[in-house]
Amino acid sequence: MNYNQFYRRKDKYKRKITQSEKKNAQRLGISFGKSILAGMAFGLAALVLYKLFM
Repeated sequence: MNYNQFYRRKDKYKRKITQSEKKNAQRLGISFGKSILAGMAFGLAALVLYKLFM
């Protein structure tokens, strides 16, 4: 059995993702993105304040 046959066989047994799981994953992704943006904004603000007062 070669590489492609093995993975094709493996894909056959994969479970389908339900709608609620998809929605939860999207919500998690959006939350992660928001936290990254908030961290960047805070870092930028901290940098500006540091440059301003130092």
